[in-house]
Amino acid sequence: MESKQAKKLVNFLSDKNKVCQSLNLHMIINRLDMGIYRPCSNFNTFEFSFISPGNTIRLLHINFYKSRTLPELSEALKYRMDSIMGIFEFANQKLGSKYDLKILRDAFLLAQDVLCPVQFGCEVDGSAAPIMKEYFSVIDNKDCGYLIKEISILLGINFQKLEKEFISARPLDTIGIDFLSNGRCNLKIYPYYQQPFNLSDIRKAYQRYRSSNDQFLEPFMAWIRQIPLRHIGFLCRVSKDSEIDSVKIWTRMEKSIPCDLLPPCKSLKSDRLQNWLNDSKNIIKSFELMISYLTLENNNLGIYFR
Repeated sequence: MESKQAKKLVNFLSDKNKVCQSLNLHMIINRLDMGIYRPCSNFNTFEFSFISPGNTIRLLHINFYKSRTLPELSEALKYRMDSIMGIFEFANQKLGSKYDLKILRDAFLLAQDVLCPVQFGCEVDGSAAPIMKEYFSVIDNKDCGYLIKEISILLGINFQKLEKEFISARPLDTIGIDFLSNGRCNLKIYPYYQQPFNLSDIRKAYQRYRSSNDQFLEPFMAWIRQIPLRHIGFLCRVSKDSEIDSVKIWTRMEKSIPCDLLPPCKSLKSDRLQNWLNDSKNIIKSFELMISYLTLENNNLGIYFR
């Protein structure tokens, strides 16, 4: 969605969920929109997500480029860095937060080294300072191994513990950093599977990461089997001990679809989740938006739309 529609959705969700914005999300949307280097831009959109059962406003801005030549892409990344850096600086000043600007800047410099698109996200609710997010779109980037190694070093993560798990096993879609208001930074890694999918292997891999059974895994698998998918992957959160401490399964649709084309999740035996899913679809439909991802983590569903 474009910035105008994103602002309308923010207003609606703030009123509906009674979220007092500690940050001005309209200002953030404007800064992200102004940070697009138009001559090199190929795809830009704002994406939101609903994760059951919370009332958090979750915003993501995606910016990809049509050119991979060094001068243009380097200029585009500079625009992007200035835009996102300004948001972090504003948050520190307005909220008295301690988001780590040095790690943010150093990570951007690494992205410029490998000409990797950088995305921005944030989570805002009424009870805590926002979680700010930086993402590196490394899919099809031959230097993703170098990037994950250098970001691990930057964050004090033992790369050797991660190398076997992520570098050789599966291709990577994204590397992410969560920035907390106390200065802490957390690493996230997104391996993925390509078609044709073996859902049995994906199920086993997901369960290997989980410390307890996810009772909605089988209904979720039955649900996504009905949907044309481009990728299935994991969001793996890495602890300070360089261990995987939680995992989300995500599914990227072949093409974003309207709510009416999303099949019902008939095997989901949960009134709580069915009601949440229906409410979420009604909101997405009322804004004439398209669904692009479905997720499952800790017995909670997620639906991403743009």
